[in-house]
Amino acid sequence: LLSSVIVAVFWLPALGAPALSGVVELVIIVSYGLFSSFVGWLSGVSRIALERAHAAERDRDRAAQEAVHRIKNLFAVVQAVHSNVAREATSSAELREVFAHRMNALAAAQNTLLRKHWDDADLNDIIEACLGPFLADPRLSYRAGEPVGVASIHVSGLCLALQELWTNALKYGALSRSDGRVDLSWTVRGHDVTLIWRALPGSVAPAPTGFGTRLVRTAMDGGTGGKVEYIVDAHGVNAVFQWRAPDTTMQPRSHGATTGLPD
Repeated sequence: LLSSVIVAVFWLPALGAPALSGVVELVIIVSYGLFSSFVGWLSGVSRIALERAHAAERDRDRAAQEAVHRIKNLFAVVQAVHSNVAREATSSAELREVFAHRMNALAAAQNTLLRKHWDDADLNDIIEACLGPFLADPRLSYRAGEPVGVASIHVSGLCLALQELWTNALKYGALSRSDGRVDLSWTVRGHDVTLIWRALPGSVAPAPTGFGTRLVRTAMDGGTGGKVEYIVDAHGVNAVFQWRAPDTTMQPRSHGATTGLPD
C-alpha cells in the first residue's frame, strides 16, 4: 500500500497532463515493480528481525530463570551439606576438612554440567571430574568405557557419592590397609546402567547411618527411577547405582560395556 501511494504521488502523471510515451510508461511500470519488491523485501526482513529479537529476549529470560533456579538449588545443597557436616563433626578441623571435600565434589559436578551446557553428562566425564586426582592410584581398578549418559539431575549426587566412598575407603576401609583395593565398573543393558563400587577387603567403618551414608544412598533420587544399594560389612563395601540412561546420550553398541570388574 505504501509503495502504491508513493508511486501515485511522485511518478504517475496528474489528471489533465499530456499523455506519456510508451517508453516512459514502461520505465514507470518497471520502476514501480522494483520499488514494490524492495518495500516488500524490506518489510519482510524487518518483521523477521523483530521476531528474532523477541525470540532472543524470551530465550534470555528463560535462561535467566533457569540460572536463578539452579543457583537456589545449589545454595540449598550447600546449606544442607554444611549443616549436616557441622552436626556430625567432632572438631573445627574435621568440619573444615569434610566440608571442603564435599564442596570440591560439588564443584566438580557443576564444572561437568557447565561443559555440557547444563545438559545430561557422560559417566566417564563425571568419574574423571570427581575422582580425577585418585584415578592413577594403582589400588583403584578402573578404565574409561564407552559413553554412558547420566541425567543432569543425578550428576551432583553421583559425584558426591563417589567422593564419599573414596574418602571412607581411605580413612576406614580397604585403602587404609596395604592389601586393599577398589574396583569401579559399570554394565549397560539397553538403556539400563549399573555402576558398581566394590572395596575389598572388609571395612572397619562406623555403622552406615551418618550423612555421608545418606549422600550415597540418595545419589540417584529425583523421581527418575534410579536407585542405590549400599552395603558395608566385614566382607567389604559394595555400592550399586542403577539408573536409566537418557536417550540423547546413548551411543550404538553391540554389547554391554564393562570396565574393571572381575566376573
